Amino acid sequence: MRKIYLLSSLVLFLFCKANSQDTANFTYTIGISNQVIFTNTSHLHGDAYRKAVWTFGDGVRQSTTVLGNAFYQYNVAGTYTVCLHIYRYSTTSNDSVLTSEACKTFTISNNDSPDSCSASFETISSAANSLTFAFVAKPWHNHQKRPEEICWKFGDGKDTCIKYDPTLSNNYAVYHIFSQRGQYNVCVRIRYQGGCISEYCHVITIGTDECKADFTADTITVSPLTKHFVAQPWDAFGKKPLRICWDFGDGATECKQYSTTSTDLFAINHTYAKGGQYNVCVSILYDGGCESKKCKTVIIETLPPRVDTCFANIFEVATNVNNFVRHFYAGITPNHRPERICWSFGDGKDTCISLPNPLVQQSLLIEHRYAAPGVYRVCVRIKYAGGCEAEKCREVAIRSLSDICGGYMTDSLTGGRTFAFKGYSIQNSNDHVVAWRWTFGDGSSANDQSVIHSYERPGNYEVCLYIKTDLGCETRICRHIVAQGETKPTLVLTPNPVTTTLHATFLSILQEQVTVNIYNANGVLIKTYSRFVVNGTNTWEFDVSSLTPGIYSVIVSSTHQLANAIFFKQ
Repeated sequence: MRKIYLLSSLVLFLFCKANSQDTANFTYTIGISNQVIFTNTSHLHGDAYRKAVWTFGDGVRQSTTVLGNAFYQYNVAGTYTVCLHIYRYSTTSNDSVLTSEACKTFTISNNDSPDSCSASFETISSAANSLTFAFVAKPWHNHQKRPEEICWKFGDGKDTCIKYDPTLSNNYAVYHIFSQRGQYNVCVRIRYQGGCISEYCHVITIGTDECKADFTADTITVSPLTKHFVAQPWDAFGKKPLRICWDFGDGATECKQYSTTSTDLFAINHTYAKGGQYNVCVSILYDGGCESKKCKTVIIETLPPRVDTCFANIFEVATNVNNFVRHFYAGITPNHRPERICWSFGDGKDTCISLPNPLVQQSLLIEHRYAAPGVYRVCVRIKYAGGCEAEKCREVAIRSLSDICGGYMTDSLTGGRTFAFKGYSIQNSNDHVVAWRWTFGDGSSANDQSVIHSYERPGNYEVCLYIKTDLGCETRICRHIVAQGETKPTLVLTPNPVTTTLHATFLSILQEQVTVNIYNANGVLIKTYSRFVVNGTNTWEFDVSSLTPGIYSVIVSSTHQLANAIFFKQ
């Protein structure tokens, strides 16, 4: 009998010890007419059966589930101590053990005094975006009644109201993004339980007014002594330029007036009499009076002595080597006006085209369908105004549909003017690549599948990959890339040529709204889009399935950025 008693004591000791880790806790909310809501926030350990018992300080007890909440109506004002007790029950008997308890004391007032309330708020600015603010309402009520609705007016016409559950804990915070810097009269209006309303207003300042000026200078290919200047304005409050003045460094100056609703690119052309270095300045006066000036050295290349020669070239638009339909593009001599182009496709189907004046770029592109696989000699002969003629030929291979022969490349900018390239081959399962060869458009080459190449100078380069397999599959893939001298926005379009969906990758130097316009070869606007870009890489997709075959240009522009690229629609 003594052993049974000792064993029972040991079991009871372990039973209590196992439950000593339970933690009882709760919060409370005093509502209307002395109604109190108790929220159970206890933490349990183990999966034993438990119950919660509430004592409300006036002799009343209430039993709930172990994590259940409680509601109680006090009829008399006074100070009460409420306790939450957690009991664990044995699985073999009705014995219970107290594992944890928590008590809290509060005062119930008689609410004889009338309701009184006030409102205020504090602001917290965002470190990541100076236009983003967090506003936190600061309510006060003499009877501790909670807000039921908080309305905000931010002074920019974008107002909001938020409803709250008075029985829940809230931080009464709201975030707002202002579209531009300036001063705004922000107001908060709080409606409490019972109907008491209070409003508070305070003027806050978003940023300070400042402005900058900059410009880009691009050479016009057909006139090397002419520069295309584009002003790049910036104002902290988003104010528009009213006047832009140019000093071209050769004694010539020019000022242009603009309205605040102008959508121009703030561009101007200037032709120099001779090559050399010129200190070019742009001065921008903004709406509101802020003015800024920027000067940079612009180099005009000295023209070489003119030699009355001309040339022709053939470019094949990248396509699958099995395609019977091919697209060819004629390369012409700069500063010469072509009058007539004759094409010979090597299959006896030749054609000649008279070119319009002024030249339309789309007339340099031609499509030809071959009847069967084979190797064909394609030639283009161009006659220029003045009588100069030039011819260029190249071989075009069309493989059988039963052959698998092709490939593609990927590139990524790793820093500065350094690119990582990788080639991929597509061939039959019994075929193997025996040679990779890269040319980077700057006179250098490499012979690995994956290469890293750095350009010494900024510019446009044609990168080509040549793949050869042991069964005779030969593939050539070329792509144009831009190595920047300074950080500038860039635009890359793929696939090119495209049939249905055009993928665009835009490297932005700012976070802002931009306009994306698509023009045909005649300069007619076909489609226009509005996009919000972040600083860095932005990717879009455009449905171009409805466009007729031909050459199109895509221009991404804003008051601060300009980038363009062309694509071929099949």
